[in-house]
Amino acid sequence: MAKRTKKPPVKPEVRKEWLIRYEQEGESPPQIAKKDGFDVRTVRKVIEFERQERERREAKSMVLRQALEHHYEDLCDVAKRIDDLVAHEEGQLSTLRNEPLWAALAEHLPRSPLWKLLVKWEGLCQEVEELGLRLKDRFRSGIGDQSAVEFSEDPKQVGLSNGAALMAATIGKAIARGKRSPEEFVKFVRTSVGEGISDVESGDQHIGRLPDEKIESVQNFLSAIIVESTTWEEYSSLAKSLKELDRIKQNLKDEFNIIILRRVVPGRCRYCPI
Repeated sequence: MAKRTKKPPVKPEVRKEWLIRYEQEGESPPQIAKKDGFDVRTVRKVIEFERQERERREAKSMVLRQALEHHYEDLCDVAKRIDDLVAHEEGQLSTLRNEPLWAALAEHLPRSPLWKLLVKWEGLCQEVEELGLRLKDRFRSGIGDQSAVEFSEDPKQVGLSNGAALMAATIGKAIARGKRSPEEFVKFVRTSVGEGISDVESGDQHIGRLPDEKIESVQNFLSAIIVESTTWEEYSSLAKSLKELDRIKQNLKDEFNIIILRRVVPGRCRYCPI
C-alpha cells in the first residue's frame, strides 16, 4: 500500500480563492476538492476558516472606523468649545488647555495659525478689560465732578451708585464697537421708595437712589457725558483694541469652521485609534 504524503498548508491566496469560488461562483466543496486535488474535508475546513477570518477583519475594521469617527467628533467638540469661548470673549482658556483633547488637537494641527491667534486673542481680551476699567474710572471721575447728584457707597442713601459709571462704560464700549449710536439716550426705569425718592435702574445696572425732581437732569447728563466720551483718549484706545480683537475673532472663527465643518482632522495624535 502506497504511503500517504501530507499536503502542505493551504496558502492564504488559495484560501481566499476557494471562498470566492464557493460563495460567488457556486462551486461546492467536493467540486473544488476534485479540481484542486485536496481532501473535501480540508476544503470545507479552509472555507469556514477563511469565512470566519473575513468576519473578524470586518468587525475589527468597523470598530476602528467607529473609534476614529468618535475621535474626530471629540476633536471637533473641543474646537466648538474653544470657538464658543472666543465668541463670548471669555478670555480664560486655562481649563480647556489642561484637557487632553486640547493637546490632541494641537498634535493634529501643529502648524495651524489658530494657536498664535489664540495667544493674541487672550492678550487683547486682557487689554480690552483694562481699557474698559480705565474708561469706567474716567466716567466715575467725570460724573462725580459734574453731576447734580453725588456718589454714595450706601445703596439705601440718596446718591449715584457705581453702576452709573459701569453703565456709561458699557454703553461707551458698545459705541466703540459700532453697535449703537452715541446719540442714544440712557433709558431709566424708576421705582418709588417714598418721600419723592426713587431707585433708578438702566438695563441691569442700579444707577442710584435719586430725588424724583433730579432724575431727568441726571439722565440727560449721563447721555451727554457718554457722547462726550467719544473724544477721550481712553475711548480711542478702547475702540482701536476692540477693532483688532474683532479681526482676530473673525480669523479664529474661520479656522474653527474649517475644523468643525470638515469633520475630519488631518494628522495624528497619541489618542488616535489607528
